[in-house]
Amino acid sequence: MASLNPIFLSSNYKMNIYGSRSDTTISSSGNAGGMGDLSFIPLGLSWGIENKLDFSFFYTVYAPTGRYETGASDNIGKGYWTHQFQLPTYFYFLEKATALFVMPTYEVNGKVKDSDVRAGSRLSVDYGISQYLNSWLEMEVLNGHSWQISDDTGNDVWWHNTALDVKDHTSTFSFGLGAWPWAGRLNVRAKYAMDYGTKQRYKSNFLSLSVIFIPNILSASK
Repeated sequence: MASLNPIFLSSNYKMNIYGSRSDTTISSSGNAGGMGDLSFIPLGLSWGIENKLDFSFFYTVYAPTGRYETGASDNIGKGYWTHQFQLPTYFYFLEKATALFVMPTYEVNGKVKDSDVRAGSRLSVDYGISQYLNSWLEMEVLNGHSWQISDDTGNDVWWHNTALDVKDHTSTFSFGLGAWPWAGRLNVRAKYAMDYGTKQRYKSNFLSLSVIFIPNILSASK
């Protein structure tokens, strides 16, 4: 399986920074929107075992096509390439109506555009419950944790040996709905997520909507 996934992003933010050694507070707010980084899945493999276990492997590439300029306040993209490896696994109960979901993810990041900074690698683990309410409507409740597991590197990494030289971490709770208006061909999903336990990165709440159409161009004719 291969797929190409364009992403449109719209964001409003409000940020307060408090000085640890003074009463200084810096506030900023604004909004940004546009086409984000393009993701491409050149390789996807799936296996199933007796209607009890499904597991897959996905290799995804994120290309820095979204608007990015070092130092800008309205960036949409990350400004670097990412290679992502995932192993989503579903263990089914009640004839596939209910599933336990676990997905480890490993990310390797490239250099940031126009700077000598390479973002550290990341390890994430997502898990939760998926429940089909009927043959075409699915509900899911998920939790996840993401850790930076290697240092940022490069000559422009000025934060080494400072109070900011800390590997980041965040946890995310989410719930969503997925529907198949056209069985096996068209999937629509909506998800709301909330970060918690965040360290050395922004805490965010976000709503996502995805539409996936499967053309079956390579399917054999019957």
